[in-house]
Order: sequence, then C-alpha cells, then structure tokens
Amino acid sequence: MNTDKSIKSCTIIVLSNFLLYFTLLVQLLALKTNSEPIGYGYIVRSKDVDSSGRISTASLQLIKGSSVYGPDIQNLSLTVGFETKDRLRVRITDADHERWEVPQEFIPRETHSSLRNSLLGKFSSNEDTHYIHTNTISDLSFTLYNTTPFGFTITRRSSGDVLFDTSPKNGSPDTFLIFKDQYLQLSSSLPANRSSIYGLGEHTKRTFKLKHNQTLTLWNADIPSLNVDVNLYGSHPFYMDVRITYKVIGGVIDLYFFAGPVPESVMEQYTELIGRPAPMPYWSFDRLTYCFHAIYCELLATGFHQCRYGYKDITDVRNVVAGYAKAQIPLEVMWTDIDYIDGYKDFTWRHVS
Repeated sequence: MNTDKSIKSCTIIVLSNFLLYFTLLVQLLALKTNSEPIGYGYIVRSKDVDSSGRISTASLQLIKGSSVYGPDIQNLSLTVGFETKDRLRVRITDADHERWEVPQEFIPRETHSSLRNSLLGKFSSNEDTHYIHTNTISDLSFTLYNTTPFGFTITRRSSGDVLFDTSPKNGSPDTFLIFKDQYLQLSSSLPANRSSIYGLGEHTKRTFKLKHNQTLTLWNADIPSLNVDVNLYGSHPFYMDVRITYKVIGGVIDLYFFAGPVPESVMEQYTELIGRPAPMPYWSFDRLTYCFHAIYCELLATGFHQCRYGYKDITDVRNVVAGYAKAQIPLEVMWTDIDYIDGYKDFTWRHVS
C-alpha cells in the first residue's frame, strides 16, 4: 500500500468479473530480477468521447517492455462511463486482442437506459496536463493525467476529496499500471496514517480492519478457519475506503466506483449492481446441526439441517435420515460434504457411492 494523500470520505470500489482476473496475486513462480523493473507503465496516445456524451475512451501505449512475469501488452483501451448518478465504471483491457471475461449471459451487468439523457458527461481538458470527465448530476469526477507514466484519479466534487489515486511515483514501478497476459497491477494511494480499509473477504485475520503490507488472496479454498492469514471459501472483491495495490493473474481491469457518501448508501448502490439478497424459503428456518470430524456443534442458522464430512455412501446417509425419523427429531434438510465428488474435483459425481 502507498500512503501519501489525505482523504476524508468513504467509497467502495468493485471489481466485477471475479472468477480469475480479480484474484489478488497468488505467489507467482517467476522471479523478479534486481536488474530489471517489473514494468515501465503506459502513456496516453489519444482520447475520445462517444456520441452520447456518457462514455469517454483513451488509448494507452506501452512505454517500454519488461520481461519480468512475461511480455507486456503493447496497447490498452481505457473506458470511463457513468452508469447511474452514483456509479462510475472504469475498464482497462487489451486494445488489440479480446481477453476472456465472464460472459454477460451468466452474470449480466445492467445499465439504466432511463437515466441516459440525465447522465450526459461534461468534459474539459488541458492538452498538456489532464482531461476531466464529469456529470451534471453525479458527485464523482474522473481525471486522466497526461504524465509519463499516465495516471488517473476519482474525486468527490462536493468536497474535493480524492477517492482513488493511481498517480505514479517517480522511480517506483510498484505504482505503475502493469498489464501482462498473466500479471496485472494497479495501485492507489492511501491517506497517510489514517486509512481505514475493510472488506476483500473471505480471510482469517485478527481484525476486520486491514493492516499495512497485508497480502489478500481472492482464491476460494477449503481451509479450516482455525488457520490465521489464509483465504477461505468465498471471494468478495470489494472494500471500503479504498486505496490499495492489485496484482492479478489474468483478465481485464474493470472497476466500479460508488458515490456514497456514507457506508449505508454505498452498500445500497453496490447491491443495486450485483443484486439484492434473495428471500429465504420457509423450510430453511430453524437450526443447523453440523458435524465435522466427529465434533458436533450447533450453529445459529436457519432450518434444522444435518451435515457431515465422512459419509461413506448413500446407504450411510439413508441410515442417518432413518435414525432421525426413529428418534422423532425433525429434519428439514440433509447435506453431504465433498465426499460425493470424484477425486475432490468440482462439478463431478462419485458414482460408485
């Protein structure tokens, strides 16, 4: 993390398409040499605005290649657009070749066409230094800096607070945008000595507040939660009060910024994008009895369910259900753990049992 700017407000940045390219870097096997930096960043080659006035684009060109972690992608496309008055999207990808993303039909990302006319952008520029994309009804503002390497900021117009700052630091490649086939890096400055960052679960940490120099991996793993500093079952690529470094092993950079300004409204805007929580079915309300390695515990959950790792086959499961019925204990749901899959491979079935 870089710490240099003072920022008062709270915001959330959301990285969509979370299946690979919003996985924070798992330790790469390639070794970084002392003689060559990881990368040199990009410069702004050109910029444009679409006919609707809502979306602006910039063409980015590699300054110089580096062989660390593989060859750099030469040309990038940066797209900025207001999707709602409270949501600004920034997307960076390969300009010459299509990269894999989660298809829209699987995870659709809706835009609000009814707001199209009210979201017309307002643009101003100083050709030598920067280019600004604002909106008449949004509190967010995007500024693209024509520096070497380039950078951009997201600012709250009402207060002037900088919410996200990718401005490069001279002689510090860790602050440059790096975009290789299987290594992506994006850094944002943190307010000095007063940053409060929460999120990027699911991990086992000693505090909910993230600390300086922590590495957080978004890669789902079936690891018991008694281990400290490990990634667990879920990946949630969003966080509050965000200025941080991303290191990614593929895909594109796709960021969503929410105007807030308070945490409650940030969560409202976030779930508007990803979907509201679904109502729970009636049969799920009660308690869950969970058995793990013959150690029983009752968890505060909904529905009287029974689950255990270690059932040998379907006959074993049927006998447990019969035992509940014989003892006249209500049982709404019967679960099995990963015993049912073939060699612990996802989307498989061990037919023999």
